Amino acid sequence: MKKTLFLFSMCFVVLICQNVIGGVNSKVIGGYWENWKPAINPGQGTTSDPSYYMNDIKNVNHIYYSFLTLVKTPNPDSPPVAQWDGTAIYESMTQAPILDTMDPKNYNYKWQGDKIRALQQACKDNNTKFIWAIGGWSDLTKTISNEQVTFFVGQCVALLENSGDGIDFDWEHLSSNDDIKSQQRRILGKIFPALRKALDNNSMSDKLIGYTTRFNSFWNPPPEGVTVYPSDGEGIDIDDQLKQDGSSFAKAVNWANIMMYDVPPSDLGAPDNKLTLDNYKQVLSYFDKYMPKYLIVMGFEPGAQAAGGNWEGMEVDKSVINFVQENGYGGIMFWAINQPVLPPSTENTGKNSQILAEYAATQFTTKAIKKL
Repeated sequence: MKKTLFLFSMCFVVLICQNVIGGVNSKVIGGYWENWKPAINPGQGTTSDPSYYMNDIKNVNHIYYSFLTLVKTPNPDSPPVAQWDGTAIYESMTQAPILDTMDPKNYNYKWQGDKIRALQQACKDNNTKFIWAIGGWSDLTKTISNEQVTFFVGQCVALLENSGDGIDFDWEHLSSNDDIKSQQRRILGKIFPALRKALDNNSMSDKLIGYTTRFNSFWNPPPEGVTVYPSDGEGIDIDDQLKQDGSSFAKAVNWANIMMYDVPPSDLGAPDNKLTLDNYKQVLSYFDKYMPKYLIVMGFEPGAQAAGGNWEGMEVDKSVINFVQENGYGGIMFWAINQPVLPPSTENTGKNSQILAEYAATQFTTKAIKKL
């Protein structure tokens, strides 16, 4: 009897560890890192010391380094209406190829390379995945052509051979150009399986692939009372392309981040110009139709937002975190954990993100143990 109880207790401990330490039921708590901003709560040392970053990243298990771009000189106010030059993936601060930036022998870019390496080491020390975020609102509006996929995938493989745990695709202009609209709405559906296969073939099956998209990617037409956008249904076209290639979101990516911000809440039918839990539930229900819940990661920007967005506040965000936990979704993410106050808002987005990340870490761990 004692032996049976001992074995049961050991199994219980193992299950707890699996749930708590990145195991079977672990959830993403992700944070974008703005490479043009310092830490919100800097630790000891300079920006070239891992300790400098530890306070900001301690409650997240995925850091999305933002941004790598397809254009040498990104312009966030007026993204170039152009396609990739097919030469390299660039680091937006150095405006040089990322592989040159990460070469410690290249002293032209050591000032930025040292920061990245320090952040990477901090992530290792914190058991946090370091993810390269490619794209963003300052990137090219025509991304890449079908003919460039193979070379682009090769550049991604070379990048992950150098460093990093994965790549997140944060392409937000897939539907901006009528002349190539159909091709652009499907391009990620071609890249995802090609990259997954290339990584697997190069003994990098542990490397991660992420997909970041807008709240409206999986409705077309949108639900009643919601504003129509040209980008409605982009994810549906990506899903269709994946199926044509014998793949799926479940086979090709490790998460799908939802940008549930930078949009007027009234466009989602939200009362009093603030999103509610019901707005979040509605968006999640549309993603559910195209991918397993464990891939779906809800995104927040708890402070100043672009494009008429308005933060709904801590209590709503906490209720969404609880809903994510209780209904088997993949986790949460924040833009951005080192974003300071952006006037006229008085909210410190980075600090709010870290408060919510800490809350999520506690909820996800506690609830996982209680379910055993």
